[in-house]
Amino acid sequence: MPKSQAEALRNRRADLKRQLRSVDAELEAIERSCDHDWGAVVFDPVIHRGYRVEAVEAGSDSTPAYDVPGRQESRWRRRCRKCGRVEETKQTEEEVVKKPRW
Repeated sequence: MPKSQAEALRNRRADLKRQLRSVDAELEAIERSCDHDWGAVVFDPVIHRGYRVEAVEAGSDSTPAYDVPGRQESRWRRRCRKCGRVEETKQTEEEVVKKPRW
């Protein structure tokens, strides 16, 4: 690739990075000034599939095959109806509710 073509690509990449930073800053300002109206919270778990680790035979240091079970990681999402910002969390907090017993 000729040097001038490579320089042109580097210059274009630098311009695109500047544009991206500008758009990111503008979007951040809009989201920061929005008085969010959050829609429904949606449960959207992350599924980690199980898999098998094969045996490794290395003399006296061998490791038998074993299965790693699949698991589900809880995740919730919400979306602002005004600006479209999407937030997600995997954090939870305990809520204790007392009710009368009759």
